[in-house]
Amino acid sequence: MRKVDSVLTALHEKTLGAPEGGWPSGAPDHEFLRSPAAARVGQLASREGLFLFHYEHRAHVSTFSGVPDGVDPSPEWVDGVLPEPKYASFRHDLAVGSFHPGHRAKWTTHELCHALVGFAWAPDAGRLFHATAARLAELVPVALWYGLDEVRLRRCPAHAGKGPLYRTFCRACEAAAEQRALGSGQGDRRFIAEALRFVDAELAAVAKTRRLGRPVAHRWGTLDLCSDGLAYAVGHESR
Repeated sequence: MRKVDSVLTALHEKTLGAPEGGWPSGAPDHEFLRSPAAARVGQLASREGLFLFHYEHRAHVSTFSGVPDGVDPSPEWVDGVLPEPKYASFRHDLAVGSFHPGHRAKWTTHELCHALVGFAWAPDAGRLFHATAARLAELVPVALWYGLDEVRLRRCPAHAGKGPLYRTFCRACEAAAEQRALGSGQGDRRFIAEALRFVDAELAAVAKTRRLGRPVAHRWGTLDLCSDGLAYAVGHESR
């Protein structure tokens, strides 16, 4: 309970102030004001000089020989949209964040959180090392997305206090979060407690993976960072 209280204190609404240098460029300001956690990531990213590049303006060079089945490493425009493959285009070693005009607002601070966390790489390490490193690189950004960003987040009346929507997209929730008015706080302690339990269980699975020398999965709802890490390692192995 002390951890939950500490997080609640850290995510107090007074933390929403814009950083001295302004919010990181490359994304609308309201995406940093949707929740105290989003604002905190924006403040830290600004301090580190981070920003977001526009995905549609980036030159894409295919260097992936081991791309997972069903992933196109060289996306093409379809009906005015340039799709963003989950593993082929996404790189933990990007120095800044990626902004896609079609993404949900949660992606902005998720991307910048990745840049803040960083990544691990070693020239002589095997696939398990890089899969586990990729898994760890996802831990805090995922805890942000499904837990901390829900604290004081304004949602539509149908979803208020219910937490993350996972793959469900709600345009009304996106519009509500743009109002720059924080939510009621309903469910905040539950969101934080679940995020902390997720982090603890994932770290325990990573420790077991290292001890046994084989992947040990931990599923949380639809989330499986072990599987994501393995797919990332396969997709980027040739690099």
